[in-house]
Amino acid sequence: MSQTKRVLFYVDKSKIEKIGWENYKKAECAIKGQNYTIEVGTKYYGEYDYIFTSASHCDKTSYVDLVNANTQKMYADDVETQEQLLSRYRLNELLSKHHISIPSYSYCRCQEDLENVVSTRKVNLPLIAKCDVSQGGSRQMSILFQPVLNTINYPCFVQEYLDHDGLILKIYLIGRKVVLQEWEDAIENVDASVPQTTFKNEKAKIAKRTIPLNQDDVLNIAYSVYDSLKLPFLGVDVVLDKKTQKLFVIDINLFPSYHKKFSPSDLVTLLLSH
Repeated sequence: MSQTKRVLFYVDKSKIEKIGWENYKKAECAIKGQNYTIEVGTKYYGEYDYIFTSASHCDKTSYVDLVNANTQKMYADDVETQEQLLSRYRLNELLSKHHISIPSYSYCRCQEDLENVVSTRKVNLPLIAKCDVSQGGSRQMSILFQPVLNTINYPCFVQEYLDHDGLILKIYLIGRKVVLQEWEDAIENVDASVPQTTFKNEKAKIAKRTIPLNQDDVLNIAYSVYDSLKLPFLGVDVVLDKKTQKLFVIDINLFPSYHKKFSPSDLVTLLLSH
């Protein structure tokens, strides 16, 4: 019998609550004849074979110390990469380099930047303006039909707004495997007669309606995102542009909640089985 391998999800209390693991205790599971012990939290001891984290829900210094103390580990989540991708602008730069379909975008430090972005048509109107920090930043957003920005502080991330009939497809991956797809309600198509619409990105609800999509197209997008980021736990937000009928990636979630449908044992089993 091989020695039991140890797995740690190094996440704080807020992440544990967000993903629905409040009642989870240390557990064991077997994958392909190999036994694993799985732990969750920021308390740890000894060495681990696999370490996973969420950059927006961990103490970076402690995590780096933990990784350095586990030099023989088989896998550790790359918190440096995650931190870089917490910037919406940097994330979209990376997706663009990998030829993933995304709306036009830019980074604005001030009002002059925004006016220049619009005048040069680097980003087409209408556009959506939001905090550049994708996780842990302000949830307030504005949809603009004119280059004015009074409700969101600079600097900010701006992106072409695509009418999508109020539906977002949430694609969840564990490794390179798509494990869940859910349609969620989103803001309805905007009224061009209103120069600015401001709203908060509140917790979305599962939609009662769906849009039929070609599953090969959906999977190709998911695989392309994984291949460009190489992170084990990802959520991909996709919309169908009403005008062009093309799919676009509008956001990426690092270590998503998976709608609280997967336990730590489920994540480990799915990840290590492939």
